[in-house]
Amino acid sequence: MKILVFSDTFGGHTTTFIYNEVSGLAKTEEVKYLCLDRVNADIFPFRDVRIVSYRVNAMTRKARWLLEKNDLLLTFTSRSFASQIRSIVDDWSPDLIHCHFGYEALRFTDNFADHSIPLIVSFHGHDASFFLKRSSYVRKLKGLFARPNTYATMCATYLERRLAESGVRFNKRLVLYYGIRTDIFRRASRQKTTGSFTFLQVSNFQTRKGHHVTLSAFKALLTTRPQLECRLVLAGDGPEFEGVRSLAKSLGIEEHVDFTGWVSPAGAKALMDEADCFVHHSLTVDGWTEGIPNAIIEAMAMELPVVSTRHAGIPELVRDGVDGFLVEENDVQAYAQRMADVLSWGYLSESRRRVEELFEFEQHMNQLQEFYADVMAGDAKTIRKR
Repeated sequence: MKILVFSDTFGGHTTTFIYNEVSGLAKTEEVKYLCLDRVNADIFPFRDVRIVSYRVNAMTRKARWLLEKNDLLLTFTSRSFASQIRSIVDDWSPDLIHCHFGYEALRFTDNFADHSIPLIVSFHGHDASFFLKRSSYVRKLKGLFARPNTYATMCATYLERRLAESGVRFNKRLVLYYGIRTDIFRRASRQKTTGSFTFLQVSNFQTRKGHHVTLSAFKALLTTRPQLECRLVLAGDGPEFEGVRSLAKSLGIEEHVDFTGWVSPAGAKALMDEADCFVHHSLTVDGWTEGIPNAIIEAMAMELPVVSTRHAGIPELVRDGVDGFLVEENDVQAYAQRMADVLSWGYLSESRRRVEELFEFEQHMNQLQEFYADVMAGDAKTIRKR
């Protein structure tokens, strides 16, 4: 099968799950990736990536921005972009097209009107939360999925529900949880190597990742337990890295907080091997939510208890009181209390079994390819991963 995959950018640190998926597909299928920009090619190598340009003149770009800002019209038409897509499709003749992120998919579909090729759009978070506030976006989605041979996947039941509440209807859709390599994310040892307790977060430094709440809760924990030997390790980079580091200093806890910078998947696994608890205080920011953060799935595969929030699809993974604890967003005191409660916990083999059952990479790939086959057969069924 020939599969043409599209998103605006290929190789971003926060979209490793897409790279893993297309790399898995390429083992058995012909896969070509179409994007506007390729980054980190040394970290995320892929043989067949085609970069295309999307251009509109300055006057048109400004007019469209104003229309979108005022929620009047959303359009991405571009003659040159449409011509490039058409040329690639004509030359390569894909059997199926798979677009990632609902908003970015509209850029593609506004410039490709061939309804004879099955099209799948995958929703990952903000495209089924933040953008749903815009009626122009919702109208476009409704029109898109009224087209024949157009299908959807979403990474959490929560996102499926948000889309349904906005009136977006799908003939066929698949709730497809992200998959991780449980053979790689496996605890090297179940014996603690130090006497201190280590909290770990691995994520991009953005407001919705809740680093400022985590630091405040960690400060509260240290204040109530001044003799406690513990550390907070924050791994990753991003636009708020320096601000978060400054906050740790202003709270007077910088000696207890380690900032590693960006880490590779192997580096994240090594940090999880040394950690005792994984923290990830996901926040809703201006209506923007996540699906289910991959890092939490990886941490649970590493048997770490998780302290997180009742946010988006996270409760579909983390069972409160079983795999760790969930608190309400921005509740610093509850967060600090749950960080204290988890100090007595050990590693959780049951959490790993849950990941193996619902979030294992090969299972993810099997479900995706089964969906592809059903779509190609013209008899796709609504498939839900439970």
